[in-house]
Amino acid sequence: MKSKPSYFIVLTIYLFFLVNIYNCSHQSEWNESGSWMSSRQIQTSPRFDLHSQEEMKKFKAKIPSAKAGSQLLFIWDGIREDYLDPRILFWQHDHHPLNDNNYISNAWQYTYGGTTPLGKYSTASGAVDVPVPLEIGTYHVYYCYSDVDNKMELSCIYSVPVAVVKCKSDSDKKTTSTIEHILIIIPENHSFDSIYGKYCTAPTYSNPTCNEGRNCCEEITPIQDGIKPFLLNDLENARYNPCHSYQCMMSEINGGKMDKYLFGGTGSHPHNYVACNGETDSCEYYWKWAKNAAIADRFFQSSPGASQQGNNYFSNARFLYLDNQYNAQNKHFRGSRCKTGNFIDMNIPTIADLLNTCDVTWTFFAEGYDENPSSSQCFPLYYDSGDVPFTFLVL
Repeated sequence: MKSKPSYFIVLTIYLFFLVNIYNCSHQSEWNESGSWMSSRQIQTSPRFDLHSQEEMKKFKAKIPSAKAGSQLLFIWDGIREDYLDPRILFWQHDHHPLNDNNYISNAWQYTYGGTTPLGKYSTASGAVDVPVPLEIGTYHVYYCYSDVDNKMELSCIYSVPVAVVKCKSDSDKKTTSTIEHILIIIPENHSFDSIYGKYCTAPTYSNPTCNEGRNCCEEITPIQDGIKPFLLNDLENARYNPCHSYQCMMSEINGGKMDKYLFGGTGSHPHNYVACNGETDSCEYYWKWAKNAAIADRFFQSSPGASQQGNNYFSNARFLYLDNQYNAQNKHFRGSRCKTGNFIDMNIPTIADLLNTCDVTWTFFAEGYDENPSSSQCFPLYYDSGDVPFTFLVL
């Protein structure tokens, strides 16, 4: 009789670095290693021109991740037609043409095909398959061309990031543990202390050494600046919304003193100090999960800032921009139609791309999502596309 698959549930109080979580499946590998070979074709350091977001849309990969040693299609459109011998080359993510001339010698291609220069000029649009490096890692791929007067001098004008992974074979995709599914639940706007501060019973600052039971994590500080924590329940959650911005959080953190959450800083408020009691409308399910699972009481959020800033750590495991600076794609996109500007497309690899590349299935659910929303449905009556980091990608 086949055993029932096990599930691994992760509750993230704030969004956090998830690469290690996903690697539990052992379906793909992704790290910062890379094999670098000196170039014989490039004799001098190329020039590098920084272009606007609109310009960068002219060159992209069909998908932002690929299997090591495979071929990846690169597409361009709206490019000038006077670039001599244009080519597409892989550089490792922490190298670029401004600093060195060492691209991956077995991972490049002229836009007209092959690795033999034919003295041809660029086409306004087109596509070409380029060999992917054999080593896993994160790379930047550049669109470059030769200088007309000095063919040994290279100029690079566009780039896109690409993640290279190795996947298990179809016959070896069984997980190495009984865990076959990972569920990640992402609430926000409240800390560990707010949700579990009264679940835990060890005295504040006691630093318990045990690992099992409510007495192995520290309770919330019982009183702070003469104030006891307010009860966090559905009513309190609806009544008071804490400041979400980077500016507020940095003010409250106060250089590490952590003493301006209640008074004296931008975003300070007594109702920042709340705690659940585990009853029906006060983190009931969170407390039930804690009784049957592990909790990480020493974790802090990936970076101080609003939702999108944290969402980016969920999808990309890195900082991309502060707070909620941008909106997903365009006003016609589901969840963005009430927005008026600052739309952005980010053709960058995410954890979802790595899973897709290795044929590992995944699903993302958003509260309030509706396939056929009415024209009047906007946030908070409809989901905000900015809370789903994968909606910023257009492939």
